[in-house]
Amino acid sequence: MKLTIHLILYEFRIRILWMFFCFIITLITSYIYSEEFIYLLSKPLLNLIINNHEYFICTHITEAFSAYIFTSLFCTLCFCVPYFYYQFWCFFIPSCYKSQRSFYNHITFLSTLCFLCIFYLTYIYLIPNLWYFFYNFNQASELCFQLQPKIFDYLLFVVHFLTISIMSSQIPVFMICLIQARIVNLSFLIKSRRIFLLLSMLIAALLSPPEIWCQFVTFVFLFGMIELAIFYIFLMLSMSCLNDSKGVRTTL
Repeated sequence: MKLTIHLILYEFRIRILWMFFCFIITLITSYIYSEEFIYLLSKPLLNLIINNHEYFICTHITEAFSAYIFTSLFCTLCFCVPYFYYQFWCFFIPSCYKSQRSFYNHITFLSTLCFLCIFYLTYIYLIPNLWYFFYNFNQASELCFQLQPKIFDYLLFVVHFLTISIMSSQIPVFMICLIQARIVNLSFLIKSRRIFLLLSMLIAALLSPPEIWCQFVTFVFLFGMIELAIFYIFLMLSMSCLNDSKGVRTTL
């Protein structure tokens, strides 16, 4: 028994060390290529301001350095979180039953798919359209507005929206886990849709910047993911009941 516990603790310590080294190496690499990452994050706005001979500005002597550090940390977390999940998955999966492994594999696939789809839609469509709207609003005004975006404020805005979109993409996974753990059921989720609507409005007001369009887009993201999660759970439960009636056992 003591030998088993010792081996478990030893493996856990090794995996923690691997995650620590991975984080440090990724952070250093991200800082080395932070200029390229800043370009990728700022590309939606660069297409607008470069054509009009406008550029990013820095109003503090340390702002450029802070932008590099901030971008490096964000990219490091984006790269390391999947690896951290993989390490924990390798640590816990040997003690799981076959049905549990199947469920966790299903959840991992769904989580990855939701993340990639929402991240793509946010970066390719949502952020450029938001900047296009704000930029044209300034240009269409009767007053003379000169757009001089601060690089750090822009990065905060982009990372803020990407973080909200990533968190929203995991709502279906979270709700499926609640269903699987029998904490809630489908009827409770359907009856609580009005509560989810109000919570989505409240969370959007708290998390998003104080612009009505940003809050509206965040609200649509949150509530839309909840609706998709309920619809997906309904389909999976319907398929599960159909397979059970045919004598085939499935896992949500």
